[in-house]
Amino acid sequence: MITVDADAPLALRGSMLLQAGDTTVWPARHGDAGAFSNVRCADGRPAGTLQSGWQVPQGCQQIEWDVRIVDLDVAPTDATVPQSGHDPRHGFWLIAEASALLRRSDQSAAVGVRICASGDCRDSTPLVLPSDHQPPLYAAIGRSPRLVAQHDAMTIGVHGEQPELAGIDEFPHILAETMARWGCEFGIPPGRHKAYDWVWLAPAPDQPPGFYASAGFDTFVSQLVIPEHAEDKTPARFRSIIWTGAAHEAFHSVSGRLAAEWPAWVNESLASYFALESARQRLDAADFAWIDRQYALYPDVPPLLEAQRRYDAGDSSQSQHFYVVGVHFWRTVAGFLDRDGTGQAGLAGLIRQSEGFAHVDLTDPVALIRSIERGGSGELPPGARCLLDAGLCPDSPEGHAE
Repeated sequence: MITVDADAPLALRGSMLLQAGDTTVWPARHGDAGAFSNVRCADGRPAGTLQSGWQVPQGCQQIEWDVRIVDLDVAPTDATVPQSGHDPRHGFWLIAEASALLRRSDQSAAVGVRICASGDCRDSTPLVLPSDHQPPLYAAIGRSPRLVAQHDAMTIGVHGEQPELAGIDEFPHILAETMARWGCEFGIPPGRHKAYDWVWLAPAPDQPPGFYASAGFDTFVSQLVIPEHAEDKTPARFRSIIWTGAAHEAFHSVSGRLAAEWPAWVNESLASYFALESARQRLDAADFAWIDRQYALYPDVPPLLEAQRRYDAGDSSQSQHFYVVGVHFWRTVAGFLDRDGTGQAGLAGLIRQSEGFAHVDLTDPVALIRSIERGGSGELPPGARCLLDAGLCPDSPEGHAE
């Protein structure tokens, strides 16, 4: 359980029941041990300090800890690396896994989190830890979101001050509908009522222009930094950027419930593909034309699996290929699977039938191609094979255009 007190809004207290044999606790994935203080047993005995964790006192059945959280009005944060904080102006708390959550030992498999603020409690979706392939926990909790959108069992509450842009209040409603549809298409059981939050944060000082966003299981965190050049300030461009960014992050939240072990190229390219398809359906032609042009051409780059190998070896610049080349790959796959003109529905069906490629070795191009071809008719076009792996492409083109 994570608890914040309205009378002390910048203080956070965590507690966790231990199991027999637990001897250590650690920050959750990529967490900073320096964010936690006064880690102790519920009976008051302090935990021993380890290099990046804590030794549990003998016989302790419940561990507790404190976290100092930031005033988001005073210390704006980059939305792509959100930290736990309180926004007194808008009355919500943002809880981030990396700076608020401990886990049992370094081998813990699963955890559920109950978050309470000012007497208002909510259970997060159970998390799978420490898998790097799952969205992290960001949770927003507050009594009065400025806007609430609902579609079927999906609810999105909007917190913070969003940009002044015509039509932006419709985006949460459309996003709730989109997420509900994706969940159905991917075969994710509807389960109980799902509550998501969209949090707008004030940008950090000197943050470059752009739309910044991160996704967790429960919450989207975003910022828009308006560019200085007049030609970049058109409403159509802002709507395109915000919608595709929000839909991209929404896809991560929905697909994360598949508990699939996707490599980065699959995770990011599918999110970008489905986000662009949702933009094609939801934005008018003027809005969509600008964003689609960003994906129309791309230079001679390594195929996706080679880019993934370089990325795994430490070359983070390779990730840009996942967002562009990967979109072209899945567009070709979707066209191959499209039997009745429904576009992405065939690809969504493949994800559902394969349980998120659960039994496919996604580092093996032949295995992936075979799994795709089982859902279609004939052979996957050579262009898609070439985008996936150089060994399947007899001629290495200098560039591609769609």
